[in-house]
Amino acid sequence: MEHHKGFVYEACELNRDADALEVLIRERAGTRVSCPRCGRRCTVYDHLPPRRYWSVPLRMLEVVLVYSPRRADCPLCGPHAEQVPWAEGKSPLTKSYAWFLARWAKRLPWNRVAGIFGCGWHQVCEAVRQAVAWGLEHRDLSGVTALGVDEVYFGAKAKFQTLVYQLCSAKTRLLFVAEGRKEKALSGILKEQGDDWCANSIALTYTSDPPLFSVQAHPHPHVRSVFPARPENGHSILFLRPAVNAGPQKTPEPT
Repeated sequence: MEHHKGFVYEACELNRDADALEVLIRERAGTRVSCPRCGRRCTVYDHLPPRRYWSVPLRMLEVVLVYSPRRADCPLCGPHAEQVPWAEGKSPLTKSYAWFLARWAKRLPWNRVAGIFGCGWHQVCEAVRQAVAWGLEHRDLSGVTALGVDEVYFGAKAKFQTLVYQLCSAKTRLLFVAEGRKEKALSGILKEQGDDWCANSIALTYTSDPPLFSVQAHPHPHVRSVFPARPENGHSILFLRPAVNAGPQKTPEPT
C-alpha cells in the first residue's frame, strides 16, 4: 500500500459478502487538517460519514479504502471537507487505480476494461478523464516544429472533430482536439496558443478534407505559404510564420 503522511492504516478486513478487501484508514493522532480552499492548517471541526475509495485490485479481489474525512475549521473559509492525498477531488477512485484503468483503456475498449476488473464503465471514463487532465497540466509544447492535422467522425449528423498532432518527435503525440472540421476549428487552436508559439512552429501538414483547405482562400495570419496536395500522399503543407510579418506570400507552384 502507498504511504501517505499524516494517515495510518488501522486495519484490514475481508468482506466476504462483497468479495472485497476493506482497508480502514484514520488520521494520525495530533495532526491538523489543511483547508482545501486556502491551504491553512486548521483544527478539526468534525468527521463526515465513512467514504469508500476503490484501489488497485489484489488477485482479482477488490481493494477498498474506508476513511471518514475530516472537516477543517477554517476561520476564513468556514468548515470544508479535507482533500485526501490518495484521490482526486470527490472521485471514488484512488489515483493509483485511476492510472491503472487509464493504461488498460489505451489497449482495450472501455467496456471490456470495466468487465475485466469488475468496475463500471463510468469509472473507466473517470480514470481516463483524470489522466487526460494530468497530461494537459504537465504538457510541454516547447520544441514543436511540425504539426499534423486530421479529422475524425464520431457521431451522427456529420459530427467531426479536428485533431492536431506533433510530428517532429520520435513518437507522434496528440496535442489538441477541436469541435468541427472547418477553418475556424484549426484557426481557434492556433489563436489560443498565441503568436509566439505559432512563430516557433515551422510546418503544418493535414489530410484531404476540403473544408480545411478553405484556409487557402482565407489565410491564417501565421500561414506563410500553402502547397497544394501531392497526388501520391494526399497531404498539404503550410509553413507558419510570426504574425508581425506582412501578409502571406504567393502560393508557389506545385513540384
